[in-house]
Amino acid sequence: MDKTIQKVTDPQKQREENFRFWQNIPMGERLGAIYELSVDAYSLKGVSYEDGERLRRTLVRVQRA
Repeated sequence: MDKTIQKVTDPQKQREENFRFWQNIPMGERLGAIYELSVDAYSLKGVSYEDGERLRRTLVRVQRA
């Protein structure tokens, strides 16, 4: 993945550049970027996310009267 940095100051131009950038990347690389961002986000929360490990879910059942 090319990680070239560009400085864009106009918010509308930023959105356009962001959209154009992601549209020019093949789907497989987009999914890889999503995976990397997910792993980074979980590591910020202190959750270990190993390859192939499913996320643990907590199920809570609330009964209403």
